[in-house]
Amino acid sequence: MCPRPEGLARGSGPDDADRSSQQVLEEAAEPAFAELRNLLTAGQGTLAVARAELVPLAQVAARVRSAEEVPEELVRGALRALAQLEDVLGDTELAMERVTRMVRSLESATLSQGRTPLVSQIVEAAADLAHHATKLVGGVRWSGLEPGIRTSAPSTRAVPRLAAALATLATALGREGSAAGIDAAVEGEPEGGLRVHLTSPRSYDPSALAPFLQQAKGAVDVAPDGIRLDL
Repeated sequence: MCPRPEGLARGSGPDDADRSSQQVLEEAAEPAFAELRNLLTAGQGTLAVARAELVPLAQVAARVRSAEEVPEELVRGALRALAQLEDVLGDTELAMERVTRMVRSLESATLSQGRTPLVSQIVEAAADLAHHATKLVGGVRWSGLEPGIRTSAPSTRAVPRLAAALATLATALGREGSAAGIDAAVEGEPEGGLRVHLTSPRSYDPSALAPFLQQAKGAVDVAPDGIRLDL
C-alpha cells in the first residue's frame, strides 16, 4: 500500500466527518449533473429539429385536406421529414431513458434504499453517476457481480464513494490521455461488507487521487495496481 497522503486528518470530529461526506457526495454528483445538462441540451436540440420537420408534413396534410393535387416535390420532402422525425424520436427516447437512470441514481446516493441494498443496485447507481467522466476514458468493465447479492453497506454512503472514486480515477486517466478504461472488481466482505478494486491498463499519477483520499477518510487505499475502496 502506498503511504497515506499528508493532510489526511485522523480522529476528526463530527463536523469534519459531515464535511467529508458532503465533499464525497459533491464529487459523485458533479459528473452526474454535467451528464444531465448534456442530455437535456441534446433533447432540446432534437425537439427543435422535430418541430422544423413538421413543416413539410403540414404542407402535405393541408393539400390533402383541401383535395388539392400534391406535387411530387412536396411528397418527397414529407417522406424525408418523416424519416428524420423517426430518428429524432429515437434519440429523444434514449436521452429520456438516460435522464431517468441518472435521477434514480441520484436518489440512491441521497435516499436510503433499505438496510441491505442489492450490490447490483449500488454498482449501477454509482456507474451512472460517474458515466460522464468514465465514458471519456473508455468506460468501466465490471467483474465479480452476482445477481441477488445484498450488502450491509448503506447506499447513501456506498454509492457516492464508489461514484466519486470512479470519477476521480477517470479524471486521473484523462490527464494521461488514456482511453484504456477502468476495470472494477467487486468483492464481498465478511458480515455483508463490500470492497471494490479499481484498476486500469494505463498508468496514472497517484497524486491526482489525493483530494479524494482526504475526503474518503481512510475508506480507500492506493496500491501500485490501483485503488481498493471499502464501502
